[in-house]
Amino acid sequence: MSRVNHGIGLVVCTAALGLMVGCDPSPNAKTTASAAPTEATVPAQPQKAVPRPSGLLPKDLDVAALSKRLGCGRAAKVKQACRVLREFGQAERWAWPTRSPEARWAGNAYVVSRGDDERKAMVLYGKQVPTMQVDPDMLPLKLGAGMLSEGLGSARWSLVDGISRLSRVARKNPARVAASSFTPKIQRAVQATDGASLLWVADDKAYFRQQGRKVLVVELSANVTDQHGEGTYAELWPVYW
Repeated sequence: MSRVNHGIGLVVCTAALGLMVGCDPSPNAKTTASAAPTEATVPAQPQKAVPRPSGLLPKDLDVAALSKRLGCGRAAKVKQACRVLREFGQAERWAWPTRSPEARWAGNAYVVSRGDDERKAMVLYGKQVPTMQVDPDMLPLKLGAGMLSEGLGSARWSLVDGISRLSRVARKNPARVAASSFTPKIQRAVQATDGASLLWVADDKAYFRQQGRKVLVVELSANVTDQHGEGTYAELWPVYW
């Protein structure tokens, strides 16, 4: 892993690891990733905005300042990271799937280091937890993330392309197998900010917003010497189970 991505570990490519997002426990509402429905046939899932706790909230991400540090513009060297950041700035507060006590997302992660952005395949896990298990200023959510093994090759992009377009993903696709049960060892507490973002509590601050079906993530480097927007910029889609 890049030094700029301390909060995200590589996911070992085994059938024991996996990912399923937007899971609905109701048998009649489930759709397999190997035969994903078209956009028109996906059942509407009621969603609820993640509650904003009272009290002093941490500052939201300064998108304009980060865009400047990244060097975003017509001559940007990290075009994909800048695109994700631009979409992040236009996105809204994340709405949790109402009937999903746990969920998983997958997609593109652009890891910025030394002026370049490297594309990786990221998975995100989230679960609801009882309020008694978190501090009063925290949300009843836990999040964790990882990267699919590069050994999965093009299967990673077949998975990402499929779920982003709601098209077919082969049941035996090894990236789908690796993603379908992914549960991270480290699950971080989550807090609302004073803006549209959610923030996980760690040295490597990660901010989350939502744009339609897509979850956008900006995870900043934990290295205090990084001054040029180093970090991970991700766009993730739910994997329907």
